[in-house]
Amino acid sequence: MVCNHVAKTLSCLVLAAGSGIYACGSDPVANKEIRHSMNMQDLLQEYIEDSGAVGASVAIIDNGKVSFHTYGKKSLNENDLISENTIFEIGSITKVFTSLLLVDMAAKGKVQLDDPIEMYLPGVKIPELNGKKITLRHLATHTSGLPRMPDNFAPQDPSNPYKDYTIERLYEYLGSCTLSKTPGESLEYSNIGMGLLGFVLSIQSEKRYEEMIQDAIASTLNMPSTSIVISDEIVSHFATGHHLAQTVSYWDIPVLAGAGALRSNIKDMANFLIANMDESNPIHALFRQCHEQQYSPMSGFAVGLGWMLSTSNQADLIWHNGGTGGFRSYIGFNPKQKLGIVILSNSTEDWPDEFGLLVLDPDYKRPDIDKSLANDPEYLNQFIGSYTATIPGALCEQELTISVFGKLLVCALSGGEVGMLYPESRGVFGVKGFPDRKVVFSLDKAGLIGKAEARLVSNGVILWEAVAKAKESL
Repeated sequence: MVCNHVAKTLSCLVLAAGSGIYACGSDPVANKEIRHSMNMQDLLQEYIEDSGAVGASVAIIDNGKVSFHTYGKKSLNENDLISENTIFEIGSITKVFTSLLLVDMAAKGKVQLDDPIEMYLPGVKIPELNGKKITLRHLATHTSGLPRMPDNFAPQDPSNPYKDYTIERLYEYLGSCTLSKTPGESLEYSNIGMGLLGFVLSIQSEKRYEEMIQDAIASTLNMPSTSIVISDEIVSHFATGHHLAQTVSYWDIPVLAGAGALRSNIKDMANFLIANMDESNPIHALFRQCHEQQYSPMSGFAVGLGWMLSTSNQADLIWHNGGTGGFRSYIGFNPKQKLGIVILSNSTEDWPDEFGLLVLDPDYKRPDIDKSLANDPEYLNQFIGSYTATIPGALCEQELTISVFGKLLVCALSGGEVGMLYPESRGVFGVKGFPDRKVVFSLDKAGLIGKAEARLVSNGVILWEAVAKAKESL
């Protein structure tokens, strides 16, 4: 059984062209299931060049030994190569830091996991359903009943969408929100929920979110380059983000920082992953608590506190991924094999999830791409257009835009998620990085797109359905 690599509707966030090569460290111990005659550096280069990404930095942890691999450039417009010191936005990987803050504060007696959040937000109306209040644990496990995003999220600048989401808007949303799911009884990946958790912990600790990270995690684990604000001393190491071969803005996430505001480099993230894997680490008990299963919506997939837990025939994986408008990231490990990986990329292409699975899970097989369809621009172009997407359980529709990038389709939801789709057969596209997901189009008898309908399906479950509202052509 392939990992049920699920959690987001298309999972936060996709790139562009050739670059030089920079490698360091000794060759990692081979995972024979994936290596064959290929070393990790070659594999990284292949994935970046095949996807059209800009570059990436990778750390492999094998039985406590670390190797670093980098490929590509910090920016398409410059010649500086990515190194171990290059800083990336890590997006939703921030969430596992937020959950670690929670268990750390609980261990110190400052909060309890099952405290209702209303305890820490006096005077703020908090939604509840069927007599169940939202707790800190619910926020950390995506079981609060809150949706992925608040319905008053309306950024003035879509290129930096969280910047103007204020405390006032957060309180306004909580006061007007009506839960459709009882807290603790179902799973729905929630950026607003994890952002709210970081906000509540910040209030209780009387510290800014970044200050909590520095005091409780970064200083303890030797992570000097992990922060939200990039200092003048290290700003030159900050990679530029890219989307579809274009430079894009960095994301500022002030109020909902706990959902995805952190920036880091591969050295710091390797130290963080080692601490998660090393049972001799003085604070490993806190990490272990975060890794323990809290809720399982289906066989083979569960959530811990912040972390995702996937099971296949040969691997029990603990992982999370992340993305912003110009970056993509993945962190995960296989405890049985004592093997872990961190991937930081400065473009939004979805390859890091697949790369991580390929390294960590012997069961994982690379997807089969129908090359005849991938090399047929006329076939790909017929899917280009603007669609209206309906997500089951969501309160509002989203705009869906499909475009062509090389031999792939780019599928972008207005909520921020971007997926890269590869043709498997006529009318059926796989989603890069998510082996259980397919985008299926309605075709007519001639094999052409008919009613211009599409749906994203995962293990028989429809995650969204879309109908074209305007057809375009190149």
